[in-house]
Amino acid sequence: MQRILILSDDSFSLRQFRRELIATMRASGMDVVLGIPAGEDAAVLEELGCKLINIKAKKIKSNRELTARYRKLLKTEKPDMVITYGLRPNICGGNACRKAKVPYCANIQNPGDLSHRSLGSLLLRHRCRKALKMAKVVFFENAPCAAFFEKKKMVQPAQQVILSGAGVNLQHFSLQPYPDNDPVRFLYLGRMKQEKGTDELLSAIKMLYDDCYEVR
Repeated sequence: MQRILILSDDSFSLRQFRRELIATMRASGMDVVLGIPAGEDAAVLEELGCKLINIKAKKIKSNRELTARYRKLLKTEKPDMVITYGLRPNICGGNACRKAKVPYCANIQNPGDLSHRSLGSLLLRHRCRKALKMAKVVFFENAPCAAFFEKKKMVQPAQQVILSGAGVNLQHFSLQPYPDNDPVRFLYLGRMKQEKGTDELLSAIKMLYDDCYEVR
């Protein structure tokens, strides 16, 4: 039986966007181990038949300590493949797998703090480049993100796989009637950051106002 180890610092996102992937792995007869923070979200994944190992990566301040924690997990669980989600798991998990010579894949959702013009971002890009060097596959959520990683030489073109989106389970997230608001109201939930598309959002709103649409 093939054993897959998944490392993530966010069990909520893993449950919301990767539950079907994990369920498919289990249905295919794979043994799935989750190195993620324990809690309500993790418990839902554990109900699929996964083995849960509580690793609260966000509370481990040192990357060296987190890498050592992941290396210990590799020794005890002996996975055939590791999949990492999130910046720190990508870096620390990647380095742990690289040193232990365990095959691994990484998932990149957005450049985030890697895209800034600062010494901190430069250091993060260096760490990411080193961690992803031996990755079998690096999954990207969109083409611009993949292009950024290639431009900064953090991944090689042969490593890249661009996903067509995480998808939405319409049985779990059922269609709801559109609200009959007058005027139409837009709600944005997220950080006010350029890579989130805030500039495009504000430009679109200005265009609506300039064209005298009644929106809020």
